[in-house]
Amino acid sequence: LINIAVQNQQALGKLNSKLNNLKQSSFGFGKAAKLAAGAFAAIGAVKLVGGIINTIRTFEDLQATLKTVQGSTEAAAEAFDLIRKFTAGTTFQLAEVSNAFITFRNAGLNPTQEMMTEIGNIAAGMGKRFDDVAKAVFNATTGEFEMMKQLGIKVKVQGDKLTAIFRGTSTELNNSTEDIMGYLQKIGREDFSGAIEERANTLTGAFSNFGDAMAETAMKLGEGGLKTELTHAARALTKFVNENEEMIASIGKF
Repeated sequence: LINIAVQNQQALGKLNSKLNNLKQSSFGFGKAAKLAAGAFAAIGAVKLVGGIINTIRTFEDLQATLKTVQGSTEAAAEAFDLIRKFTAGTTFQLAEVSNAFITFRNAGLNPTQEMMTEIGNIAAGMGKRFDDVAKAVFNATTGEFEMMKQLGIKVKVQGDKLTAIFRGTSTELNNSTEDIMGYLQKIGREDFSGAIEERANTLTGAFSNFGDAMAETAMKLGEGGLKTELTHAARALTKFVNENEEMIASIGKF
């Protein structure tokens, strides 16, 4: 035990000596701290710029996709505005709302704020991703009801009629997109009323809304001219690389 104590004292003595030397050196803790802070600031700046660029790209890609899905620039702009407004008031992320919207369109539906809210209530109330619920809706409109079980809904097919069972209550429906959507929207409106707002009022909702606000800011920066400048810069860099392949290869040999 005495030997262990002596060894510990010696180790502490060496550590103190090294710390004192560092304090007395011309470099010192202060400069080290400043350099570390500068490095972290630089890393943070790079991440921030990268995040802004990725957000601008995401919005631009979505606009291009919506133009194809909607069939016109005007219809795409309306859909884009709907998606942005809906996302901003929920804990759902832009990607899942966009995917859900496109899934609804592929099912032959015309998503509205009301419809998105009612189906979104189901997703929020069940703790599901919005685009996963949209897939379940899409499958149901094509006669596939397996995914509906994930929402607590059992469906029995009887010719051109359906029996949907939710929370012990059976409902007779026509096997049609209109009846299926009406049934699901009613569940979202009545059984899961306010589910989106309840999740939005949580800490998760607060941070989600902050993220949405930052994304909107990035988009406005892009629309204000940053997107054009970044596009020009990327093309200039591409041209430089293509025109100087030999020089770049020679630099890599060192």
